[in-house]
Amino acid sequence: MHKKIHENTLGFILAGGLGTRLRPYTLTLPKPMLPINGRPILEILLLQMKYYGIDEVVVSLGYLGDIVKAYCQFLSNKPDYPSRIRFVDESTPLGTCGPLSRLDDETLKDIERVLVINGDILSDISFDLLLGKHISCDAFLTVAIRHSVTRLPLGIVEVDEQGRVRDFKEKPGFEALDNLGIYVYSRRAIARIPANTFYGADRMILDNLEEEIISYRQDGKYMWIDVGTHSEFEKAQTDFKNIRKSLTFLKE
Repeated sequence: MHKKIHENTLGFILAGGLGTRLRPYTLTLPKPMLPINGRPILEILLLQMKYYGIDEVVVSLGYLGDIVKAYCQFLSNKPDYPSRIRFVDESTPLGTCGPLSRLDDETLKDIERVLVINGDILSDISFDLLLGKHISCDAFLTVAIRHSVTRLPLGIVEVDEQGRVRDFKEKPGFEALDNLGIYVYSRRAIARIPANTFYGADRMILDNLEEEIISYRQDGKYMWIDVGTHSEFEKAQTDFKNIRKSLTFLKE
């Protein structure tokens, strides 16, 4: 059992999206409520927050938000879930950063940092190590990243102005550092988010590059799935046995 308690840390789950990539599943259920082997994604994220000692969580509510809210209230009375689950309204879409502007002074009382995760991410990245780096660096904002190689399905041809072939690369790969949809915001960062405005994490970062914005890249092998697409959602269902091994806080 995980023992560390992250005091002064608020969890925030972005659950207000329309889930258009997962239609028709999301015509009747909001994306965070779609089940992975019978358990909603949102429930898994709440278990993860509690496992890492985060006992107060805010969930943004948008599309079919009443379903999300009712389920959270049902879980909040159970010992394996955060004891306090609050909500912010996102009936008008606010992006991946804008909903944090809805946090009020009462919710942020005694809070020094906010751990934010997209409501369609399954990952066994260590929140302990992520928060530890954020705190040790006194960061304005911390972004979880990973290295990836994307290989194109076709060869690439380079030609000159006369159309003569000058180079040919067979299915080249492009390296990048991917944003994993998991962040830690300082109180200073929260104060910079414009109110009632669609505002993404990309804008937040680009508008504040003069600040101490750092990355967290976990060493070794770890699991990360964006279940917001049909292929990844279906993969999560068929590969749940291995996912369960990674998410050690999940009980039978």
